[in-house]
Amino acid sequence: MKLVVHKDKDYIFSMLFRNDELLDIKVDSLTNPEFTSAIFLGKIKSIAQGVEGYFVDIGLDRNGYLPFKEADRPYKIGDYVIVQVKKEPSKFKGAKLTTKLTFKGNYVIYQEAENYIKTSHLFDENLKNDYIEKVSKLLKEKEGVILRTQAKNVSVEKIEKEINYFRQKLRRIKDISYKSVMELEKKEPYYISMIKDYLSGIEKILVSDIDIYSEIANFILSNELNINIELVIESQRLENQFEIEKHINKLLSKYVWLESGGFLVIEETEAMVTVDVNSGKNTCDCIESSSFSTNIEAAKEIPRQLKLRNLSGIIMIDFIFMKDQEHRKEVLDILKEGFSKDNVQTTVYGYTALGLVEIARKKTGRSLYQILKSYKQESASTTL
Repeated sequence: MKLVVHKDKDYIFSMLFRNDELLDIKVDSLTNPEFTSAIFLGKIKSIAQGVEGYFVDIGLDRNGYLPFKEADRPYKIGDYVIVQVKKEPSKFKGAKLTTKLTFKGNYVIYQEAENYIKTSHLFDENLKNDYIEKVSKLLKEKEGVILRTQAKNVSVEKIEKEINYFRQKLRRIKDISYKSVMELEKKEPYYISMIKDYLSGIEKILVSDIDIYSEIANFILSNELNINIELVIESQRLENQFEIEKHINKLLSKYVWLESGGFLVIEETEAMVTVDVNSGKNTCDCIESSSFSTNIEAAKEIPRQLKLRNLSGIIMIDFIFMKDQEHRKEVLDILKEGFSKDNVQTTVYGYTALGLVEIARKKTGRSLYQILKSYKQESASTTL
């Protein structure tokens, strides 16, 4: 796999390719940054018993919300508190906060919390119990660890080294003696996060910006990773080779065409995401047969589209109606199989009374459209 990191205006595109297929895409906006996982020194502004939490000034437009259950101890108005953003601020609400700091590494996700050890849902079942037993011996009181999928490829010593690194990092943050609202640690850029997510599969990284190139090169060296990295000075060549603009335009369109002639209509609203499956040109004399074939193709494509677009929350899919119960079950099974490979927690609940398929996908920041709608407006105004 190749990771392409391309800076265009105030946006940094991180795109993962296998041959010509786009597997994943993330975008960092320099003018409108995301804050999920960023760490702040905040100040308690009010205590809201009605919603069982604190409102905390962290220096953003809206005060963040720290639920009582996410606080490490009781606080009073005026107290300073170290918090991490658990959920992005929105148009109507401030960021959701926690005092239980979490750090994502190459091999573990480390959290200051109750003592526990878990594994990624993609972790090798044959190695699971052995790794849990060995790593559990490394943990101290109030330390929690999730073993990431790629942890199975390294020794326990390397995992221990990463845990020790996060212990020291946590101690440095906790020892801060400042008394002022400030950002202590920014959200990790996606081009670093994606290297961690696809550590064992990335063979080469191509970068069009010298500063980003230096940052990634330092990350590779400090983590002793065997990944080739290349600086592409002619950024236009990188754009053309990987058809970056074409991929972005496709993902910003609500229409997704299927090879059979059918198509999807994907729309994001305030309340939920809806996916409508249409037969289009895929028709024949047997309605059940054409409906089934289009639905099968759609069930394979929908998990990919939701991942690329980073669509989450409540998702409702309106497949073409099928009478055959076996056909309905097979479509659902294929959909579940596709989501089982997603690194974001997704639950397929099945058919509702109205025949729609109901899904819940964990929110992980803004959707691609929310980030890129201003990018397209800027591009359009530049063209004009």
